[in-house]
Amino acid sequence: MKLSNFSDFARVIIIDDKIDEGNGIKEALETIQVPSLFYHVVSNHSLDNKCCKNVRLVFLDLIFGDSRSSNASQNAGNALSKLSKVIGKTGFYILVVWSSHTTEDVAAAFQEQMKRQNDFAKPYTILSLQKTDFKTTRGKYKIKSIIKKINQQLILSPSLQIFSEWERLATNSISDLAGSIAGQKSHDDLSKTIKSLSEAYAGKGRLKDIPQNALMAFDEIFRGTISQQIISNNFGNLYKNIGTDVLDDLEKAILNTALMFNPDINIGPGSIYEIKQTGKNKEAFIATIIEQNKITLGNAYNKIIPISVEVTPLCNAAQKSGRHSYFLNGLMYPSHYSTNTKKNEIKIKKDYCYTLGKIFWEPIYKETFKLSFNLKLFHSVPSNKYVSMNKKIRDNLVIDLQHQISGYISRPGHILL
Repeated sequence: MKLSNFSDFARVIIIDDKIDEGNGIKEALETIQVPSLFYHVVSNHSLDNKCCKNVRLVFLDLIFGDSRSSNASQNAGNALSKLSKVIGKTGFYILVVWSSHTTEDVAAAFQEQMKRQNDFAKPYTILSLQKTDFKTTRGKYKIKSIIKKINQQLILSPSLQIFSEWERLATNSISDLAGSIAGQKSHDDLSKTIKSLSEAYAGKGRLKDIPQNALMAFDEIFRGTISQQIISNNFGNLYKNIGTDVLDDLEKAILNTALMFNPDINIGPGSIYEIKQTGKNKEAFIATIIEQNKITLGNAYNKIIPISVEVTPLCNAAQKSGRHSYFLNGLMYPSHYSTNTKKNEIKIKKDYCYTLGKIFWEPIYKETFKLSFNLKLFHSVPSNKYVSMNKKIRDNLVIDLQHQISGYISRPGHILL
């Protein structure tokens, strides 16, 4: 990764109480066309309510003029409070400590306090620039030396470079795509474009959702554009710096949640409903899918949720060309149950049951879950006991379920049963 990677978006922040030192970094960035925002901080009030979204690089001084103490811990806490007003709860960024005190106790105290704090997002990595190393006898800053030093340290973050490069490609791609579709059009022509995009995504219904539906269609086009950019991009020898270790099950499940579920929770194909069942009806329903019984599963049994997912063909739903909606019933259930100190996998019945295959994270219970379906329970018209869970699986998973249902219904010998 190089500093020039940040040239396509203004996500570099400088926080300093000395104008000349803050401008020293700003000028260095400008020589390689990297825009930045410099906060001249006299006190904490200078940064009131100025949290910035999507910050990727922050230059932070360690000692500020409003500190009345010579105590390293208090000075570190003061610098940390400045940073907390710029960085939000989530996000990924590189922190560059831009100070004349990087070799003193305050720097070690700052690192220690950063590890302990949970009020705002921690940096991906912390780099250090000793201001005095870059100042000439005339009080000017060595711009090229600053850039070289930062680039030497950025190259040590190959994994972050991959995500940074993707973000750069995505930012440029969406700008190009928006310009090609929306640019150079009058208000009336742009309005027609929005209407057409909306109808392409959701048909002619839901008039109040036209802006949302248009952007969802736009998003589909964008996926193809960014895919093309990624394929044509050269990542060099970065593959050599990617390790072989993988995430544990819980972290995989958290990642899968983003991959499996669609942020668009409007009713339609992929929408998941809870089936309100109790007592023996619920037990009988669970028994058609899961092998283990209620006694064996213990506490895990109470977390099982009977569900139904809409599997109506995507094109029929978008164009409202079908007369019926179609559903498939199944279960959302913990991936494991415990006996003493051992974890055991919950197993489903074969032949007519199908599992999506990936665990996901259910934040209500803070553990890993699975989705399994009974292919016999494919039907039209939902029951009045179906309640939307505001969850929606992605289109590729809907298509996967449709293929499984088709394969089961069309299996050899089915006509003889």
